[in-house]
Amino acid sequence: MAASFNGISLGLVFTMPVTTNPNARQVNAYCGANGLEVINMGSRGGHTVLEGAIVAAGPSALAAAEASLIAMVRDGGAYTMVDSLGTAWPGVILVTFQPKGRVYPVVGFPPGLYVARKYDAEFLHIY
Repeated sequence: MAASFNGISLGLVFTMPVTTNPNARQVNAYCGANGLEVINMGSRGGHTVLEGAIVAAGPSALAAAEASLIAMVRDGGAYTMVDSLGTAWPGVILVTFQPKGRVYPVVGFPPGLYVARKYDAEFLHIY
């Protein structure tokens, strides 16, 4: 399944765990009463840390693909993220996108035609 953010492909995904943040809750104790009163104050979203690689048809296409994700970081808007299992998560913000290391030729294709670069990204789920 192809992972994406606001319709933009996230390329090859190595790891993409989606986790929820703990719910906010208020815990009260009263003198003379056994036990605790627990009031659920609602969810506090979640987060996803992604390790992947962008694969593109040449260095200029790779630069354009990376620039589109960097623009989403700067935009700061909440969009739909589709994870590597095909689950759609609405209300997700791309917090960081960090290309890592050098650009590699993709093995199995004509030399210089396809290239790839690894990256890390972090997403904040607001729901």
